[in-house]
Amino acid sequence: MKKIIFFGMFLVAAISVKAQFSHAGGATLFLVSADNTDATSAYGVSYFPRYSFGAISVGVPISAAITGSTNSRTGASAGSSFTYQLPLVVDYNFGLGASDDEESKFGGYAGLGYSLFSTSYVGVYTTGTLKANGPMARAGIRFLVKEHTLSLGASFLKGGGDLKANVIGVSLLYGF
Repeated sequence: MKKIIFFGMFLVAAISVKAQFSHAGGATLFLVSADNTDATSAYGVSYFPRYSFGAISVGVPISAAITGSTNSRTGASAGSSFTYQLPLVVDYNFGLGASDDEESKFGGYAGLGYSLFSTSYVGVYTTGTLKANGPMARAGIRFLVKEHTLSLGASFLKGGGDLKANVIGVSLLYGF
């Protein structure tokens, strides 16, 4: 119920205040560690739609990755995984990318949110799913490349649950 109320308040604010829509896409790298499991990594793609209300923005930087590995001795498949992250974030933006009116050639952001993260893997000896849901912090810089914004950012998800999974994300996004 709280999510529905929050979403409704967001829609009312977006309609009543002059909100600016922007979006970006690019590449993401995840580094995942959890209790009693090996650390793992995954790389994939991201899409980040957001609405800005002045220096404050609300967005959903969605990421998905498919990875695989092979045995170097036999060439046989050693494992594969599908990973996704679905966060809702609120960022404070400054300089480039803070609004459409901003003329700076450099900028950045810092923000907090809540994220759902999951990686499902199939290996020669193991199969399973690692989930991490919890608070997320993120920050990054933006700079201008041929009249478009390029953003380099990092995030940290402190996951709860039995395995206490932690997820570090690094992304490089190109603004459309």
